[in-house]
Amino acid sequence: MHSIYTEAFKIEFMKIAVVYPFFAHYRKSIIELLNKDKVNEYYFISGTETNSSYSSLKLYDFKDNPKFIKVRNYWFFKSFLWQKELFTSIKRGHYELVILFADWKYISTWLVIPYLILNRTPFLFWSHGLLNKKKSLNNALKMLFFSFFKNGGFVYDNRAKIIMESKGYKNNIDVIFNSLDYEKQLKALEAIANDSGKINQDINKPYVIFSGRIIAERKLELLFDAIKILHNNGVIINVLIIGDGPHYSILKEYGEKLSILEQVKFYGSCYDEERLAKFFVDSIACVFPGPVGLTAIHALTYGTPVITNDNIFSQKPEIEAVKEGCTGAFYKEGDAASLAEKIQYFYNLSFEERKEFSRNCKAEIARNFTAENQREIINSRISSLVIKTI
Repeated sequence: MHSIYTEAFKIEFMKIAVVYPFFAHYRKSIIELLNKDKVNEYYFISGTETNSSYSSLKLYDFKDNPKFIKVRNYWFFKSFLWQKELFTSIKRGHYELVILFADWKYISTWLVIPYLILNRTPFLFWSHGLLNKKKSLNNALKMLFFSFFKNGGFVYDNRAKIIMESKGYKNNIDVIFNSLDYEKQLKALEAIANDSGKINQDINKPYVIFSGRIIAERKLELLFDAIKILHNNGVIINVLIIGDGPHYSILKEYGEKLSILEQVKFYGSCYDEERLAKFFVDSIACVFPGPVGLTAIHALTYGTPVITNDNIFSQKPEIEAVKEGCTGAFYKEGDAASLAEKIQYFYNLSFEERKEFSRNCKAEIARNFTAENQREIINSRISSLVIKTI
């Protein structure tokens, strides 16, 4: 371990590399917390070239941060990755521990692992793990890949941990959950509490909100079907859609077909956090018909319950923040009538019931889904490794 000295005491720390294909902008909080960490010294290794699935993703800007080591990404067959300078970056860095964003399709990672083993450098995975129990070639290759990680690693949800353990993985797995810019969102909440009507919503209440890219996989037509069912039953609930995407024109045409566009507001993309906070807070619920990801964390941070489908094995890790009757609700996948029923449930809540949901949502995020929580889990896991090697 390395040492630095202050006038009062000596600090021991480990030099650690965190390897990713690329660092998304939404990882800003955890990156900056690790960058300023007083327990360990973290370095960040990644490329800046995304694959086609993430072509519109905004990346985190390390600017002139000396702890960022840039490599070149070469993608082929969409998901397979070669990071050209990864091996030499690891070798030259003399890191005492390496955290690898683990995907068996990252060919360069397969070459780094033998070097770390031969050099007796401990390494951990940071991964989605296994998302289902299917007997597939993909899952078999994942388990083979994870078998090299003798020190274990981190996954985003308990589901992945349980599945991996059921498949025979016996090394330590910590659930690290996920996070957005929690501190920034808390400041946005404080700002809108003193808003005095400065932020014009331009949407009639009551409304439900969707936030995210407008793509076919999000199944927003089902939300429109549910709104139409409610309309036919005399319940008028509007829809605010934040975001843009390739499915926009198709979705708009579908709304025209159902004659509900008067109840729909397509706001477009929005990066003003105070405005987003206002939109979420004043909605009755966030509806995400398809698999919900970080939007769930965004909504719950503002105390807004989330409605999504009940096919847990198709969902993303953040689904663990959504709890029926506590922080949200699940509708029967593919069933517009079921979705309409859940929307009406939140529409009918009393003021006190809404406050209770809001408290539950905010508490769930504060308890598990913050960057500070992630850092504590990472440092705790590393500390346990250091103790074992002493």
